[in-house]
Amino acid sequence: MPVALVSTTPTKAQLATKAKEDEYLEECAFTVACETLESRFRQAVWARTNARTGELKTLKNAFLKFDTDNSGTVDLEEFKRTLKHLGLHCNEGDTRNEAGCPTGLGGLDPKVVEALFSRYDADGGGSISYDEFSERFLKDVDMYKLPKML
Repeated sequence: MPVALVSTTPTKAQLATKAKEDEYLEECAFTVACETLESRFRQAVWARTNARTGELKTLKNAFLKFDTDNSGTVDLEEFKRTLKHLGLHCNEGDTRNEAGCPTGLGGLDPKVVEALFSRYDADGGGSISYDEFSERFLKDVDMYKLPKML
């Protein structure tokens, strides 16, 4: 008895659904990458401001170190240098896998870095003021649990 072949060509509706699913998964992965980078950023800053032996720096002093041109704000280039200084490298030349994600050790997707910068640049002005930085940095931080972050 002959076997009937069933067409495996997806319909337009199936393709549209698959595209929406892929877009959703991409968005989720991007969000997770942003959350992970922000968590690593906070941990690195706290480690340098509170964990040095015999030295206690304030968040304000940390911000002032990030502001290398002494303008009172941190622009995107200063932010990238800060991430690099903290060991959170933004290697724009890293190779990428088939999903477009960086594969180099420590390489951060520049879009994720820009998205994190935008989270801190609350007014969208292209630079981060100390007020914007401290408000976002301390958002949802339980001050009693800070040592556990390190």
